[in-house]
Amino acid sequence: MQRRHRIATAFVGVVTAATFIVGSTSAASAADAVDSEVAAALQRVGAGTWSDSDLTLIKEREPDLADQIADPRSSAVTIEASAVKYLDGEIGPQPVEGEGNPADTSDDETLTALTDAESAGTLDNTATAGTDPTTTTTPAAATTSAKTASASLSASAAAASTAWKWVDVWYSHKSLLGSTIYRYHTYVKFQYNGTKVTAWGTRYDYLSNEQDIVQLGDRILNQKTGVPASSATSTMKRHVELCVISYGCYANLYPYIKIKVKGNGSYTYSGSGG
Repeated sequence: MQRRHRIATAFVGVVTAATFIVGSTSAASAADAVDSEVAAALQRVGAGTWSDSDLTLIKEREPDLADQIADPRSSAVTIEASAVKYLDGEIGPQPVEGEGNPADTSDDETLTALTDAESAGTLDNTATAGTDPTTTTTPAAATTSAKTASASLSASAAAASTAWKWVDVWYSHKSLLGSTIYRYHTYVKFQYNGTKVTAWGTRYDYLSNEQDIVQLGDRILNQKTGVPASSATSTMKRHVELCVISYGCYANLYPYIKIKVKGNGSYTYSGSGG
């Protein structure tokens, strides 16, 4: 499926057009379409330097625009997960074909297997945008605490046979008015025998529920640790750009999700919506 064309309007040019009006009819029309104060507030939202007054201004002046602007407050970004025991013929959610090639594994990197000490530990309790797992600079953005999934099997039951499980973890990004702008997902399939993760299956990331303003960029991180091991991690990170009509592309986001799977079939996850 062909992705929407990227909106090419440059933000700086939009601000200039809004503030440097000459008296021609075309200039007046451009001024009507762009509010320079809203443009400046939107720029601060994209840069992570916003204030509550900026968010209020956008909602009051441009309510239609506000329903397309990702809310930068932490309460607007939530992380959830769904997992089931793998059954014969069941493959779980599938990536949407298109720009970005979410199922392409050519960038996959296998790291050293976790040590026993690392396996016994947990993921970071908090996830801050731009600090883990790469040093890519990102705007200040909403963060979330890592959560421990409740879907685990008892070691005795799992040890009876080797089983498969898939886990789908996602971030939901909401607009200033509460609608869903997009969800960034990471999916992993893994095999376990009660004590060890014995194999990786399919792994990929994808978007769902995205509005037209969302532009899927390159996947910039795709790592997994080696198996067999008592636990293993899978991490993916993606570039997402947000572009709106009249105001252009205002934000570059780099959401990432790290999923830690364990030999007894349980899992934990953390990451950043930024």
